[in-house]
Amino acid sequence: MHAVGDTAEVKANNVMPVAEAFTAAHAGPPGSSGNADGLSDRGPHGWGAAAHVAADAVNRLHAVSGAKGMTPMSLLNTGWREPATTRRAGPDDAPAVADVIIRSRRAAAGAIPAAVHSDAEIRGWISAIVVPEREVWLTEDDNGRPLAALVLDGDWIDQLYVEPAITGRGLGSQLVELAKSRRPEGLQLWTFATNIGAQRFYLRHGFTEAERTDGSGNEEKAPDIRFIWSPV
Repeated sequence: MHAVGDTAEVKANNVMPVAEAFTAAHAGPPGSSGNADGLSDRGPHGWGAAAHVAADAVNRLHAVSGAKGMTPMSLLNTGWREPATTRRAGPDDAPAVADVIIRSRRAAAGAIPAAVHSDAEIRGWISAIVVPEREVWLTEDDNGRPLAALVLDGDWIDQLYVEPAITGRGLGSQLVELAKSRRPEGLQLWTFATNIGAQRFYLRHGFTEAERTDGSGNEEKAPDIRFIWSPV
């Protein structure tokens, strides 16, 4: 992937396994000290400050599915063709980013704890906090359909999601590489201890385990692991 300004051309290579990482928010309302699950969970700035990695990939918001007239299954049936374009997300993209988080969380049932916030709370958080205050990247196909999302908050990978119907095609891996290019001095993230797929994903991408907790610091109260990546 070559990032040029705020746009990057993404070439999927069909090499990643289905367990490609996804981030599901396990965050709390503004002011709380919650973890955000997805590819990493706890972050430094309260609700959604980091993302727990989930081993399924992300989903698009039902709001976006309706607007585009395309559900995940229809996306799978019609096929997805490269190239995909990754660009900085703006205010109008908040619904798409939120739906990815919500559906990904549901797709990760069993790998991560259940969400502690309603869909409406998550959507409000994405619109009011995440998109305006963090670095958000959205991957789309040639028709403008959302395929994946990445949220960076300082040196944290806060969220990382891939449309479930097209996991295993390298999009998650390419977003990790984009994160590394944007934060060349290093990255960190949280995963739930139960999210084995996410842990394997990050280990493959050069992250190492730095810390384990009993979960008392995240909203779900579930044991988690902090991973770090440092340039060689």
